[in-house]
Amino acid sequence: MNYKKLTILVDMDSIVANLQEKWFAAYNEEWDDNLTPDDVLSWSTHLYVKPECRKKLYGYFTPELFRSLNPIDGAVKTIRKWKVAGHEVVFVTATPWGCADSKYEWAREHFPFLTNHEVIMAHKKYLISGDILIDDSPGNITAYRARHGKSAKIFTIAYPYNKEVEHLCDIRTGSWDNPVVAWEAFDKVVGDLSGRVSNEQPETD
Repeated sequence: MNYKKLTILVDMDSIVANLQEKWFAAYNEEWDDNLTPDDVLSWSTHLYVKPECRKKLYGYFTPELFRSLNPIDGAVKTIRKWKVAGHEVVFVTATPWGCADSKYEWAREHFPFLTNHEVIMAHKKYLISGDILIDDSPGNITAYRARHGKSAKIFTIAYPYNKEVEHLCDIRTGSWDNPVVAWEAFDKVVGDLSGRVSNEQPETD
């Protein structure tokens, strides 16, 4: 059976890489706090930490931090399935200065079926066209919808900080502590869009 091959643009931090887990743990340990993703109600994470740390919070973004992140549950399995089905999957991620190599290394370790050519470092993600964008940032979601209109398919994992753009998303589901629900929903829609019956196995030859 022939399927429509899709181009799927996938953010890394908080979509396939669990940024908050290691980031918040480092902050909590140093500042004796108990910040969780449920506490962060907007994209400006620094507003939800102790005032004396606000200017230092993004200093935790080091090559070592990005290299140490754990994959988000459900991401590796689903993206491997999409690659086997013949879809073009490209990571599109913004990165702090000096952290790009760590992100490439992380992707090679956890997604060895992708190549460096399938990892793009970009802040203006709306300039890149795909059939689907999977991203958690309200700014990226808003800009991508504005640029690509109703034809764009936008998926996200539901974090408190992106509730405000739910109306711009085709899928906003799951949660930071149960992302498998989101990845299963993403896969079902990818199957529907490509013409693959959800319980069929993709062709591998």
